[in-house]
Amino acid sequence: MSTTFTPTDTTDYTTITANVLLTVTQAPVTVDLASSSLSIPAGSPFTLTATLRSPTVAPSTGTVTISSGAGLFGAAQIVNGAAALPASLPTLGTYTFSAYYPGNADYLAVTSNSVSVTILPGLTTTSLSASINPAPFGTTMTFSATVSSLGGTPIGTVSFYDGANLIGSGSLAVGTASYSTNVLKVGSHNITAIFNGSTAFAASTSKVLIEQVADFSISASPASQTIYTGEGASYTVTVTPVTGFNLPIALSCSQLAADTTCQFSPANISGGPGVSKLVVQTTAPSHATTIFTPSSKYRVMAFAGILLLFIPRRSHRRRGGWSLLLAILTFFAGITIVGCSGSRSLVPGTPIGTQNITVIGTATNGSQTLTHQVTVALNVKSLF
Repeated sequence: MSTTFTPTDTTDYTTITANVLLTVTQAPVTVDLASSSLSIPAGSPFTLTATLRSPTVAPSTGTVTISSGAGLFGAAQIVNGAAALPASLPTLGTYTFSAYYPGNADYLAVTSNSVSVTILPGLTTTSLSASINPAPFGTTMTFSATVSSLGGTPIGTVSFYDGANLIGSGSLAVGTASYSTNVLKVGSHNITAIFNGSTAFAASTSKVLIEQVADFSISASPASQTIYTGEGASYTVTVTPVTGFNLPIALSCSQLAADTTCQFSPANISGGPGVSKLVVQTTAPSHATTIFTPSSKYRVMAFAGILLLFIPRRSHRRRGGWSLLLAILTFFAGITIVGCSGSRSLVPGTPIGTQNITVIGTATNGSQTLTHQVTVALNVKSLF
């Protein structure tokens, strides 16, 4: 490059022309490549940043390309002396990256240092739901666990727990596993689903799902009744569902004393709350069936009367007709006396005293049965 210097005031100067040669070269640049994380779960985001520096002014425009191994991974625009490339990787392993600045008329091309990033098993999230909650006792309920990850669709198995007890497991299909059961007892159950993890996906546990298995209660009033033997006592039996119970309930009673019966009206309570009238009937004392047993002396008299009928005719003629009449009278007298000489016994009926009667409510759902009971007292007094 040459230039000419010309003085403005030429009175005392002589014009001199000078040629100066200047050589301008491209400025050197360094590129430092860094990663926001050197160890990251599969599918999780991280950023590769190439920072450009120069002895003069760092490049403020242009593009930086980033490669992994022998292939191009991505490119980023330079902004304020740096180029940032957001990234994520779904596959486990260790990846080595480098950045390349191609240069321009003012800056030289340059390749950065290398950075290694390790991709770990992908983080997962497990959620849990129930097909029915609350569930009537004995009803089949299905628990479904959905496992998701930024690293893709997880595969593997899910274990289902009731508190600390393992109750079942299932394999993931398109990210979902399920388990069905109908044997949970009445009450609250803390259900959790645990994804057991796999080569590419980390394990995770769902939040606790509180599953309610519906129940019912049974009560009776009054708690005690007092009657005389032969009378009946009435009680009111009330069935109350708990947490959505809706199964029919059959009523029955046990621990009845001898000669005592019970009857419900109605004998079955349909789903939901209900009331039934219970009548406990006692039996009064009574006479047993009379059995007549003739005494020995009357049996002899009757037999003697019969024999007189067979005395020879001449004896009849001598003695006259009185003997025949006597035999007939004796026979019928024996029968009459025999009929009046039997013994009689008394049947006691319902025992006197207090009896505790158990009132039972039974709900059935398939092969499962659920029972609750309540006890009422019956005080039986004597008529005598």
